[in-house]
Amino acid sequence: MADKETALQTKFQTFLKQRKTKTNVSTQEAQRLINLYRVLDDFGPDFVDEYNKMLKNSADEVQMALKALVGGQEVCQYLEFLEAEDQKEESTKNADGTNQQSGWLPSPDQEERAEKVNGNYVSVSEWQSFVKDQDEKFTRLVDELRAEQASTLNRLMDQLSGGLKGFKGSATETVKAPTPQYSEIIEEKK
Repeated sequence: MADKETALQTKFQTFLKQRKTKTNVSTQEAQRLINLYRVLDDFGPDFVDEYNKMLKNSADEVQMALKALVGGQEVCQYLEFLEAEDQKEESTKNADGTNQQSGWLPSPDQEERAEKVNGNYVSVSEWQSFVKDQDEKFTRLVDELRAEQASTLNRLMDQLSGGLKGFKGSATETVKAPTPQYSEIIEEKK
């Protein structure tokens, strides 16, 4: 029984030593990251890229130690910023990948996936055919409205031009009022 207690005690002491060493190592690494962050502006873009990789690949213990150290909160915020930027880039890459597809064909990984819409499961191909039908109806409606608008505009232009022709005729009549001849003006003055 004493042997079991002694073995347990030694295992526990070993565990504590390993934990303490891990904590020290992670604290030291976190402190190095903080120190490098403080002088990051002094180095070139290549070093900044390397630092970003080091920070992103740091262990969870190091990231937790960063929060406990002075100046570590700023480094943690920088890490969150880098991760957010990576997510934005990834989402734009994914969006670009889906936009590059031609036509209404779904990608092979989306073909079998079904999404829940209004309580019903709808496959991507069904959803895309619905959207395509709605798009065609919208296009037809816009074309009909444009044609109706064009015919109304043409009718109005015809009415306006007809009214202007009548106005033009009356204007010329008033302009063509009898004007005295040159000889008549001279005789009157005599």
